[in-house]
Amino acid sequence: MSKDPKNIFLMHYSPLNTGSVAMAESAIISLKNKYPKAKITIESDYPELTEKMFTGVSVVKRAFFIADIIITKKIFSFGFIIRNIKFIIRILRVFLIGTMVGIFKIKRTPFEGLTVMINSDLILSLAGDSISQYYSYTLRFFEFWLINRYKIPNILYAQSVGPFYGLGRVQARIGLKFVTAIIARDQKTMELMKEYGIDIPKYKSVDSAIMLPTIKNNKNEGTIRKYFLNRRKAIGVVIQMNKAIEYSDNDYLQYVKGIRRLIGYLVDNKFDVIFIPTIKADYDAMVKFMQDFNIKIPMIKLFNFKASEAKGILENFYFIISSRMHPIILSSSSDGCVPVIGLGKELIGLGKEFKLIEYLKLIDHSDYFMNFLPLNEDILFGKVKEMIEKRDEIHKKIHKKMIKLKKISGNNINIVADIYSRYVE
Repeated sequence: MSKDPKNIFLMHYSPLNTGSVAMAESAIISLKNKYPKAKITIESDYPELTEKMFTGVSVVKRAFFIADIIITKKIFSFGFIIRNIKFIIRILRVFLIGTMVGIFKIKRTPFEGLTVMINSDLILSLAGDSISQYYSYTLRFFEFWLINRYKIPNILYAQSVGPFYGLGRVQARIGLKFVTAIIARDQKTMELMKEYGIDIPKYKSVDSAIMLPTIKNNKNEGTIRKYFLNRRKAIGVVIQMNKAIEYSDNDYLQYVKGIRRLIGYLVDNKFDVIFIPTIKADYDAMVKFMQDFNIKIPMIKLFNFKASEAKGILENFYFIISSRMHPIILSSSSDGCVPVIGLGKELIGLGKEFKLIEYLKLIDHSDYFMNFLPLNEDILFGKVKEMIEKRDEIHKKIHKKMIKLKKISGNNINIVADIYSRYVE
């Protein structure tokens, strides 16, 4: 009979992102139920915030802390190096020490996060969609190599992987083979892994955030009362920040102008609009939006709540319009099964970001997805008008779909247990 893991390590987590919080919260709930005697440790860019968010788990600072990186127009440039010299020196130190540790299989390092990781029995990566071309994938692949050196089962937990291009794809073909298994939350990840020749075990599943309960407590009930969410038809809106390396200023300007006209349309139709940012950068973008257009919109900082608490807030909305995945999945999978309209990035070929359209396909809701750069206002207003007319019908359809999806989402931990038991036999 296989032994249960005594020390479980959760990696690639940031408390500033509601999507990451959802993945961590669902993993912690499932792991505590499955392995009640195991010690669970989570690495975090911000340990103090994480300790406030979760109880009953240990928290260590991530060795490859990258939240302080300063993004410039060109990543591989002299300007980027100058602005990030302290960051680069720190990362190189961790990288060099980690390399020596891995080669000689040393069990102790100067970095608590690294030491706990290489002394674990089971590791789950909660990277969401950040194992892709647009994040520090080289560092993640290095971590996978290091974990593999110590023969620790390392599972990419219910997430999206890819896409990669050019040199990134070459690295992915090597780095992903150090992983024990992938639990993919979408079909596109399965297709990409086949295309890249990644022959490790892969399991098609759904996002673990779906199985999270919808929690009501003093913290979020105060917010619900403050904004009268249970007594009026409120529309939640998310404005995504402009990443300088991705969007032209002109495209982004057309996007925010379109959102401004959309808000006017909703108000004219007697709806209350509330901003619901799930990351700090989007909150800043919404504050700037209100300043630029000289309007005032109520705002709920969902990133200050656990994902299950955020569901308790979102279930009270009439519908959601978002270019972020986090409020889309949390609202539609809440007890309210709230209808959503997703504004995604251009999907030509693989696209930069496929997770949102893949999720909407999963809930048979892809008709309510549209590209937002450039924003076609006629299409958007048409979708909003149709949503208003068919809202109750759509709600019932999502509710029916969620009954099945919650079971699949809850089974993710059983897949982990099966992988682990076969690995240690």
